[in-house]
Amino acid sequence: MGVTVDLKAWEAYLGSYASFILPEATAYALNGSMYAARDALRAHVKDVLDRPTSFTVRQAFGVKAVSKQSVLHGNPTARVFVMKRQSAYLWFQVQGGGGGVRRPGNIGPGAEWLFMPVAKELIDNRHGGMKRGILRGFTRRAGLTGQDKPVSARTQQRDQARRPVFFARLYGVDGIWERPDRSTMMIPRQRGLRQVINMSTPRLLVAAYRQETYDKPQFDFAGVAAKAHDDFAFRFSEAVDLMLTMEQARTGLD
Repeated sequence: MGVTVDLKAWEAYLGSYASFILPEATAYALNGSMYAARDALRAHVKDVLDRPTSFTVRQAFGVKAVSKQSVLHGNPTARVFVMKRQSAYLWFQVQGGGGGVRRPGNIGPGAEWLFMPVAKELIDNRHGGMKRGILRGFTRRAGLTGQDKPVSARTQQRDQARRPVFFARLYGVDGIWERPDRSTMMIPRQRGLRQVINMSTPRLLVAAYRQETYDKPQFDFAGVAAKAHDDFAFRFSEAVDLMLTMEQARTGLD
């Protein structure tokens, strides 16, 4: 999105100060508009998404500011954008461009499944909902396709010390489950009786699903960002007046 400024009028107003003040004021106004857009996008996400985490609110939007030197070199461009990891799923919520079906491979390590943590100890909203590195270890230990890469002896030893997990569809839910505690083997063995029994039921750690459908995208990225441009003229005028006052005070001229 672009903005226009009548530089000839400002040059006539500023006189000899124009060459110094206008590039500085342009950078100030552009950057102020982008940071305002970032804050507005954060608020908008909280309004339209269901209980978004800090990963989706505070950490999702970045600003590439413009410098005075870039303005002087003919590139007065600043931008607000969605960070790479968050854009992989927020794209499906964007009005006028997103929607559709999210499938494995769009984001995360799952090659064939989308995953969502269920066990409380696995949830970490700082990193998008799941603790870092957890899923890679679970998929390896559960023997999922694509996780058959060679691992070190030390990793194998650590895996053996942990409670076993497996991937299966139980109770109508696909996911990675934790195997239940089991009783010790009966000694001596008794014919016709199970020698080892489960002491509890399997516990769902991570749910898995093939796809997620977004029928009504609600995230109006372009609309919210565009509104931030409404204040550009005010920011620019404010910056010019402030810098002119400071420069006149510095030089002792009116």
